[in-house]
Amino acid sequence: MNTLDKPDFVMSTYIKTSEAKLWEALTTGSMTKQFFQMEGELQGDVVEGGEYSYEVEGVGTILTGTFLDVSPTSRLEMTFIPNWDDKSRIPEVPSRNVYEIEESEEGCKLTISHFGVTPALEGVRDGWIRVAARLKTLLETGEPFKLSAN
Repeated sequence: MNTLDKPDFVMSTYIKTSEAKLWEALTTGSMTKQFFQMEGELQGDVVEGGEYSYEVEGVGTILTGTFLDVSPTSRLEMTFIPNWDDKSRIPEVPSRNVYEIEESEEGCKLTISHFGVTPALEGVRDGWIRVAARLKTLLETGEPFKLSAN
């Protein structure tokens, strides 16, 4: 069994929104800028095999990767190559993250999984919790939620 077959991090949250609006938030740069780490704006075509980056004004590229699975309104899987901190800590083999969207009675269940979390990537656990909280607040209230630390 490949160690990437079992996620190292999994979290789920319920969001009072539609699958289409949640998908739009996850895949549209003007939306990601309102909830992603450091106000990262997603850039790139959201298609299988397409490359992407998250860009932060005044900082540059904080994350890059490739879209592995793009199933609109249900699943988005991508490689995860950080471009922050000490570049020597970047793993040789990219980790990957998966967003899964399921319709629920009053909205959607969003599950975020991350595979291949190495000691150098331990901070992604807290990062995903923050991303999910900001995303939920944005979609339910229409207002971005600023945490004291990005």
